[in-house]
Amino acid sequence: MKLHEDDFFDEEDAEVLRFDSFDDAVECCADLNIPFFVDAGNKKLVFWFVRVDDEGYPEIARCTEREFATILSGISAGGMYCPECGTVHWPDGVAPPF
Repeated sequence: MKLHEDDFFDEEDAEVLRFDSFDDAVECCADLNIPFFVDAGNKKLVFWFVRVDDEGYPEIARCTEREFATILSGISAGGMYCPECGTVHWPDGVAPPF
């Protein structure tokens, strides 16, 4: 599998996800094994993911709603979400359509 470059997706171009209900958004995250916690008082989801920093050390980073939309669009295009690193991987032979 190939991992996309850090600047592969243009975060500004990603659409914001809209759900019919807050519970639908929670269920979507759970189904995709995307780590998150619920700020129930503010009805917000905050996503956390593990990635590797520039020096090769793992770090935990916050994922915004827009970044989450980018990850989901990659999955919809044939990529696979990796819960270990929090990014989208592309199987050999599958070209990212972006």
